[in-house]
Amino acid sequence: MPWFKLPALPSDLACVCKLILLAVLSAAVLVGADGSVAKTPYESIDLSLDFLARAPGGVTLTSIAAYDRDDTDASTDVLVLSPATPVPAISGSAKVTFRVKDGTDAHFYNILIRVTKIDTGEKLEGNILLHVAKKT
Repeated sequence: MPWFKLPALPSDLACVCKLILLAVLSAAVLVGADGSVAKTPYESIDLSLDFLARAPGGVTLTSIAAYDRDDTDASTDVLVLSPATPVPAISGSAKVTFRVKDGTDAHFYNILIRVTKIDTGEKLEGNILLHVAKKT
């Protein structure tokens, strides 16, 4: 599974870049234009990824999973995948909505959503970078 990696930087510059990234992600409430969102370990929130621009004929959900930095499946740690909860769901024709929960403080998770276009059968995927951090 793909993971977001920063290029190797001198340690001082890498530290500054990480602080800037943390500040940007911590201020996010909704999925940003860059595909990122931040939440606290306590929060349980709904997120959506809209495939309408790439699939105007609609999509069906193929899979949704979350991976940590080590590319280990962390779906049970941060995704609500209970049969009693109707998420993930597709509202409209191409918008996948799902709930994120818990997570470990100071961790990043790559959420991978895979769909199939209804009209052509083409397969698409999208990513959301989730940052979990305690707010101070």
